[in-house]
This record gives sequence, C-alpha cells and structure tokens, in this order.
Amino acid sequence: MFAGLLLVIATGLTWASISAVMSNVARCRVPTFLFYSIGATLTAILGWILLVDWQAAARLPLRELLIAAPLFMLPGLVNVASQTVMVQSLKLGHNGLSIAIRNCAGIVPFTVGLLFLNATVRWFNWIGLLLITVGLILIALSKKSSGNRTSKTVFTLKWLIAAAGSMLLSGTFQTLNMLSTVKFNTIVKIGMATPLVMTCCALGYIAAFLIWQRKSLAGGSFTGAVWRYAGVWAVLALLSYYFMFAAIDAMRAANATALVFPTVMGINISCFSVYSKIKLHEKYTALNIGCLVLCLLGVILLNLR
Repeated sequence: MFAGLLLVIATGLTWASISAVMSNVARCRVPTFLFYSIGATLTAILGWILLVDWQAAARLPLRELLIAAPLFMLPGLVNVASQTVMVQSLKLGHNGLSIAIRNCAGIVPFTVGLLFLNATVRWFNWIGLLLITVGLILIALSKKSSGNRTSKTVFTLKWLIAAAGSMLLSGTFQTLNMLSTVKFNTIVKIGMATPLVMTCCALGYIAAFLIWQRKSLAGGSFTGAVWRYAGVWAVLALLSYYFMFAAIDAMRAANATALVFPTVMGINISCFSVYSKIKLHEKYTALNIGCLVLCLLGVILLNLR
C-alpha cells in the first residue's frame, strides 16, 4: 500500500510538472505545434524502446493488433486538439484556474459510463458532479473589483471557451483510452498503449505544424528553448504513464484502486495552484479559492468508486 501511495504521489507530481512546462510554453510564445511535434516524437521513440515487451508482442495475433492499434491511436488525435486548446487557455487567462478546469474532465467519462456502460453511480458521485458544476459556473461569473466599481470580467469569453474546450476534449481523451483499454487490455499489459497513442499524437502535431505554422521555420523556430521544453515534456510524459500504470497495479493489489485518480488530480490541481501563485504571481480572490476547493472536492468525489 505504501509503495502504491508513493507511485500515486509521483504520478500527481509529474502531471503538475507537465502543467508547469505548458504554462512556460504558453508564456514564452514557443510555436505550439513545433513544440508538441518534437515532444510527442521523442516520447513515442522512448516508449517503443523502453516500454514495449517485444517478446510478448511477437506472440500477439496480427489480426488483434491491426484492430487494436487504430483504437489506441484515435485518442492521440483527440489529444492533439486537447493539448492545443489547453495552451490557448493558458495564454488567454488565469493559468491556475485553467488547469483546475481541465482536471474536471472526469465529467465526460462519468457521463459516458452512466449513459452507455451501465456504470454504478453512488450518491457521493452525484455530489461531486454538483460541486464541479457549481465551481465552474462561479468561475465563469467571476469578476474583479476595482475600488467600489466592478470592472470588466476577469476572464474573457475566449478564455472560458478555451478552458471548457480543453476540459471536454481531455475528458473525451480519457473516455477513449478507457474504452480501448477495457476492450484490448493485452495491448496495455505488453506496453504498447503509450507508444501507440504518442505516435499518433506526433503524426497529428507534425501535420498541424506543416499546415498552420510552417512559416515559423523561417524565423528560426528551432531555438534552444523549444528543444529544452520539448525534451523535459517528453521525459515527464513518459514517466507519468509509467508511474500511472504502476500505481494502478500496486493499488489494485491493496484493493484501493479508487484512490488513484482522485489523489493524482488533487495533487495536480493543488501543486499547480501553488506554482501559479508563487511563480506566476497570479492573484486569487476569495471566490477563486472557493471555486478551486469546490472543483477539487468535486473531482475527488466524482472519481471515487
């Protein structure tokens, strides 16, 4: 149990570190698709080399692999859109609350499970959904005070759309991964899930870069910052997947699997909120803090089983 908790904490810290990297990418105006193209390619290469049990893969029926591979690669395409929209939300508004909203993505798999998979829903899951909904509504209505006047809304409509879009796309990504994992668990066990997803991500980002940001090459986009951020992101992404699957296995042995994702997302939201306050000097009003608490409690209750 103790080893499992350490792995859960490590997963949460890698997620928070990835959020910090993305915040820096957004602020430093690094070409988004170029950054992701390099990072996802590095992660895919490392995944194929370090994660795959090639002896077990060689025994896998070719027909099963051909059917499973597209199902694991489809989330990669959704992830391309999800990560891109997330960077936009970080550019347009409050980074701490952007990450908090994104981590409410459990609403999507919760709804899919409820409507289509006959998932068991307990009373505290409904309370979690309600808390998240209230927290998100309050964030959308947040205003900042300027003396006795109420000035313009802290977060613009563009920011709200980007933050909500990031949450919904991230939730879709989680749902597709959940469905493909349930259907083809063998692919996960032999270590092919992560490199399959990241290979598709890399291809998607490269295509997006060539379509929309190709002209940025003329301005010398391959800077040290791009390679540095992409390299750090690639290592963190690979570690996060490794820690996550190891944590699930360890906590399953202790009959405590339900604690994994609520704890991971709680650590992510909490750590990045502290980071945004100390490093980014973002201000939090009492209402903002209340919204964070509501979303954090909601995420925990929504994911408990």
